[in-house]
Amino acid sequence: MRKKLIWGALGLATVAAVACANDFDKFGFDGPGGSTTSSSTSNGTGATGGGGTGTGGHTCNGPLDCPDTDDNPCTQPDCLNGQCIPGVMPSGTACTDPNNSAANICDGQGHCVECITSVDCPGGGQCVLNACVPASCDDNIISGDETGIDCGGGTCPDCPNGDGCNVGDDCVSGFCDTNAGSGGGGPAGLCAACTGNPDCAGMTDTWCDNGVCSPQKAIAAACSDGGECLSTFCSDLICCDVACAGTCESCLAVDTPQANDGTCDFVTVGTDPLPECAPDTCDGAGDCAVCGDGTQQATEACDDGYTDACGTCNATCTAVGAGQTCGDGFQCLETEACDDGFQDACGTCNAGCTGAGSGSTCGDAAVCFETETCDDNNVNACGTCNLTCSGAGTGATCTAGIGCVSNADCVSTCTAGTCD
Repeated sequence: MRKKLIWGALGLATVAAVACANDFDKFGFDGPGGSTTSSSTSNGTGATGGGGTGTGGHTCNGPLDCPDTDDNPCTQPDCLNGQCIPGVMPSGTACTDPNNSAANICDGQGHCVECITSVDCPGGGQCVLNACVPASCDDNIISGDETGIDCGGGTCPDCPNGDGCNVGDDCVSGFCDTNAGSGGGGPAGLCAACTGNPDCAGMTDTWCDNGVCSPQKAIAAACSDGGECLSTFCSDLICCDVACAGTCESCLAVDTPQANDGTCDFVTVGTDPLPECAPDTCDGAGDCAVCGDGTQQATEACDDGYTDACGTCNATCTAVGAGQTCGDGFQCLETEACDDGFQDACGTCNAGCTGAGSGSTCGDAAVCFETETCDDNNVNACGTCNLTCSGAGTGATCTAGIGCVSNADCVSTCTAGTCD
C-alpha cells in the first residue's frame, strides 16, 4: 500500500518515460484485451474495435488497480490510459534484498543496491558499480578519512607539501597552512614547509628544522635557540636545564664541577672561560674575584687574597706582604704616618723607631739633625745656638756672658753654657 500511495502522487508523463526504459516482460499482466491476430468481431474487441492493447493487460482507472506480483521492492506498476504499465520506485527509496543484506536503497532503475554515491557508504568507503568498496591507502583516490590522495587522516601516510590537510599531523612537514584551505567541504588547509617555530605550535614538543616540524632536543644536545630544546633553554650552545645566564655560570661540564653537560653551575674558581672578569677570574660562587673591591670572597684570605709589604690588603694587588718592618723604607698607608708609623722629637721619621715625635719646638733641647744645625735652627749673634732663641747670630766668637755650647764659642772658656 505504501508504494501505491507514492506512485499515486507521481505524474503520468514521468511514469511513462521511465516505463519505456524498463523490461516490460517481467510484468505478467492478464486482461480482457484481444489477441494481436484476432479479427474484427461484433463485440468491438477486434483490430478496429475497442479491444486490447496487443500485449494484453489489466484495464485500470488508477495505480491501485494494477497488481504488484514480482516481489521487487524497487518496482511498482502504474496505470496509463486505462492500462497497467511497469514502473520503478524513485532513486533513494529504502529497500531490502533477501539475497544481499548490504543492499538497502533503490537505484531508480528497479534494483535494490548497496549505494548510489559514496555518501551512501559507511566508514568513508567508495561506491563502485553500486557496491561499497572499503577505503584504503592505495586506491588512488581520496577515501575514508584521507585529506589527500592516499595520505593524511591519521591512518594513511602523511601528505607531502601541497596536498590537503586538516591538522599538522596530516603532513610530512608537520605544518597545515589553513590560510590556503580549499574550502567547500574539503580539507581545512594545505601541507606546507614551516618557516619558524610558531608554525609548529600545533605539534606537541616540536620546532621548525629546515621546513619540517621536528622533535625538540633533550638536555645537552647542541642548539642555537631555546625553541629547539624541550627545556626551552639554550645556553653555551647546548640545551640546558635552566637559563644559566648569570655571571660566572656555565652549562658545560668542562667549565664547572659538574660531571655532565646540560646542568648549570658556577664556573670553577680561578677560571674565567667566557671571559667575564678579565683581568681577574671567577670566584667559584657566581661572581668575579675583583681585586680591591672591598669584599672578602669565600676563597680569599683577605680582599682577593693579595697583601702589600705591610702584610695588609692593598688596592693594587701587585705583591704579597711580608709584614711591618720598622725603617724598611716602605710606608704602609693603612697604618703609618711615615715609615712604619714612628717619628722622632722633630716630627719626622727616624731610623731607631724609639718613639713618636711631637714636632719641632724652639728650645726643646732636642736637635733635629734632619733639618736643624742646632736646637730648632735658632742661633745667637755669635753664630751658635742660644737658649732664648732671640735672634740669628752672625759671629763665631762670643764674649763673657754670651751663651755657648763649647769652648770653641768663647774667647775664653764656656762654663755651664755661658762664656766666662
